[in-house]
Order: sequence, then structure tokens, then C-alpha cells
Amino acid sequence: MAPTEVGTRSSYEKNIKIVTKFVPSVEIIEYYEDYEPPIDATKVTRKLIDNIPPKYLLGLGKIVVTNRSRLTQRELQNKTKSRKRKVSMTNVRGLYHHRTFASPAWVEIFVDQISALKYGFYQKTPFLRERVFSEVLYHEIGHHIHTVIQPEHREREDAAEEWEAKLWWRYYVKKKYWYLLPLLRLGGKLYRSQVYQRFYQKLTDDLIENHKNNPDDKTVGQLPKK
Repeated sequence: MAPTEVGTRSSYEKNIKIVTKFVPSVEIIEYYEDYEPPIDATKVTRKLIDNIPPKYLLGLGKIVVTNRSRLTQRELQNKTKSRKRKVSMTNVRGLYHHRTFASPAWVEIFVDQISALKYGFYQKTPFLRERVFSEVLYHEIGHHIHTVIQPEHREREDAAEEWEAKLWWRYYVKKKYWYLLPLLRLGGKLYRSQVYQRFYQKLTDDLIENHKNNPDDKTVGQLPKK
């Protein structure tokens, strides 16, 4: 009977390398009352967070997409703080909820408060749909990053806005819409140009003048958002 070798390993076995990588799983929940969302919010949310580096999502348990109109009158009377001021819930599009002993941190998005999604053009155009939704989602995730991942002694809203821009441009647009970057840069230059500023100022002045001449017409004098 041939002797048995003990403790030997093949060259193949010696080259085995096991790598364990933890990827945080963020639960997405849609919950509405007497409201039909104009978009597939779960799909849009998943697309937007799948491109965020996992380290920025550590400690974030869930994202709840809902409608503000489901809140009771008592809940609407609550206040939240923004830039050291109390803000009415009637003006809120999203909230960041800090972790507690019972649950991890989570984000709440009021999709019915994202006014641009009321228009079919935004609903049907992927880039625009994702952009207006990301303004709220990434802002609240920015609060999470600033609070849990990379704390800084600075105004929390400034930090959230900075992270919102970084998450959108660096981790989403450059990966998903890289082919649009030249056009977007051109649009940014046009927006900042004196020609556009003069055009916007003239449009604003005309609307104000029309409103003075037709004070009873509520459709006149509504200024476009810059």
C-alpha cells in the first residue's frame, strides 16, 4: 500500500485567494395614501443609489418614498430645522432621520412635492426625471454622509448641497451620461453668460409689467425658476 502524504497542497490550492467585500443593502419602500406616483420611484431610486460608493451608504437602513398629502394635520404642524431656522413641513421635499437605538438612519422622500414631476416632459425623459429626483434624494443622503461617514464642523445644509452635487456629477452623470458632458458644459456656460442673464432679466421685467396691467389674471406674472 502506497504511503499517504500528509500536509501537502497543490500549486492551484496555494494560489487560492478569498476576498470578502461588504456591500450595504438599502431597502427601498414605497408607501402612498390616495396618491398615484407619476414615476416608478423604486426603479429611479435604485438606479441613483447603485452608483454611490458603498462606503457612503454604511449605516443607512432604508429609503421611504411617499406622499406628503398623507400626513395628518398634526404631523403637518411639526417643524424641522434648516440653516438654524424652523421650517414648516408644508415646504419640505425630503427628510433625513437620524439613527436611534431601535433603528438605523433612514431617508424619507415626498415625491408629490417634487413639482417638476407633475409635467409629462420630465416624467418621460430619463435624464430630467432622474435629475429632479436626485436633487432631493442625494441632498438627504448628503446629510447622512455629513453626519455619519465624514463629519465636519460646518453648516449642515451647505455640506448636504455639496454632497448632492458630488454624488450627481462625479458618481452618476460621469458613469451614466458621460456622452452628454460636452453638451452639459456648454449649457452651463450659456446659463452663466451675460446674454442669458440679460434675456432672463428682460423676461422677468415683461412679466412684472404684464402683471401690473392685468392684476386679476393669476396666470400672468408667474416668474420662471432660474
